[in-house]
Amino acid sequence: LYESFPDSKVVTFFGESVDEFKVEGKKDYNKWVDGHVTVVRNIKDFTDFDGDYNYLLINYDKFSQSYAKELVERISDNYRVDYVILDETQKVKYRESTGDVSERNKHVAYLLDKIRKSNPDVKVSALTGTPLINELSEVKSIVELATGEEVSGIKNNRINIGNVSEANKALVLNGFRYRPKINVKHV
Repeated sequence: LYESFPDSKVVTFFGESVDEFKVEGKKDYNKWVDGHVTVVRNIKDFTDFDGDYNYLLINYDKFSQSYAKELVERISDNYRVDYVILDETQKVKYRESTGDVSERNKHVAYLLDKIRKSNPDVKVSALTGTPLINELSEVKSIVELATGEEVSGIKNNRINIGNVSEANKALVLNGFRYRPKINVKHV
């Protein structure tokens, strides 16, 4: 990460697998990061950072807990976050058809808004292999989380050429897709 963003001092990583990390002390993380790592398992897990480079690892589930608002306030009020990684972003998208915005989505979006206000230069990477499962609003939701800007081109969830074109445009302009080169021998 340092090579990609050498000026980043606080990196926040959200994902589903964060609690699955098996840790026997900070030294295990030092194999793959240069800095101080804090795995946030509950609201009391915050410590003062002691290195030049600091990493907060937070499971999305923490944004569904009763202390989620306090968690957001603690992160946004005490840390100047430079880089946010949203792994498995589809876990925090919303669906327009149900009108149901999850607590998780509300709190993650609120935190990203607060981080962007305190650091307009923050970088956000939203990682997903499944940006669209059920409806076009899912693409819109993921792109809006990543960019902090409204995707106005997708007018509704109707599958029509205009909406599908706008969804594709939002993904192409705001992301990239890894396409491995595969050598195929034709017989």
